[in-house]
Amino acid sequence: MAKDCMDLECSLEELRTLVKGEIEAERKSIIEFNRYTRSPWLTLVFILALFLINLPVFLMYDKYLPIWIISSFALIMVVWFLVMLPTSTKEAGGTEKRDKEKKENGKSKNGLSGLKENKKTLFNVLWNIFFTNCQPLAPGIVILQLMNIILVLYGQFFMNIFTHVVAGVIIFQAVMIIAFYGGVVYFKPWTVSFLKKMIVLSKDSKGRWREGWRGALRVILFFAAIAVGIALVMIVAILFPGLTLSNFIEALGMNWETNFLLFLLTLGTQFAIIRFLQGIASVDMVSRVAEHKIEVLEEQVLPNIEWMMEGADPAKFEALGEDATDDEIRLKQNYLITKVWEYGKHDFFGIMPVFLIVPNTKLIMDKGFMAAVRGRAVPVS
Repeated sequence: MAKDCMDLECSLEELRTLVKGEIEAERKSIIEFNRYTRSPWLTLVFILALFLINLPVFLMYDKYLPIWIISSFALIMVVWFLVMLPTSTKEAGGTEKRDKEKKENGKSKNGLSGLKENKKTLFNVLWNIFFTNCQPLAPGIVILQLMNIILVLYGQFFMNIFTHVVAGVIIFQAVMIIAFYGGVVYFKPWTVSFLKKMIVLSKDSKGRWREGWRGALRVILFFAAIAVGIALVMIVAILFPGLTLSNFIEALGMNWETNFLLFLLTLGTQFAIIRFLQGIASVDMVSRVAEHKIEVLEEQVLPNIEWMMEGADPAKFEALGEDATDDEIRLKQNYLITKVWEYGKHDFFGIMPVFLIVPNTKLIMDKGFMAAVRGRAVPVS
């Protein structure tokens, strides 16, 4: 497997060839992604059309507003299943090269032993899968929750259909959901910059820990506060919608059966908004990931390889940047880490395409690869 550098046994010349091939594949991926870029006007027209479809129903049926809110919480409960459910699944970007890689990687029979080889890297992969693919969901979900807050306030003060308690619970739930997805977009926990901030925070905490029991107590309280805050937001945003939904329905004395068509209309409208905006955001996401991979390979890994091939002149080392290395093994690891992430494409019968960041499963299940990158984080961008 030396020609793939999976066991770190490839030569620098072979590594340079692999890096150039990967750069070319990523450039082809960006060209493909750009085909799916949508005009802002199209987005505006799409949402306006949905608004006009729903407006007469809103004016004719007084139950529309509570049904809309019920639908939004029902959708939050299953949003990951629905928006990731494809009628067709395709691998996006650099398909010829990646098909060849899959055939070569498929020869490996390491299976689950590759995953057991490096649990730290595996955890980092799973972490990045979840948070990276949360990002494109954020615009649609945040818009729907803001609409919930507006509609609840309207229903309470102008239609008198919500009690203060019910309105407060719905608004609190909506704010927590917005906080969760807003936090994902703001902090970007799958990126190199986030990882570096965590490393700095960790070093600072170790310094405070050595100051004595007061420093240690401050560190403990600081991380405990962060843990409680994150846990609260995630629990309320992800697990509580079902509880809120059942309590809301009970409080209003409503049931699904007598309002089934209205429920389908509101649920379908909300799903269309989330899916459409997810498609737009996902194109931007995978394009930025591809651009980042090109930047890392072209501006860091490739010059580093050529520097080592030219004799590794110490006088020129500083010009390579902060991520440069004079360790050939680590250099090869830097290349392999860029290969962990691939692109998937889902659509519904050819419409509403959504791109995903997915792990190269053949790669992370390869025992040689997992051993080669032992202990290394695998940021997406």
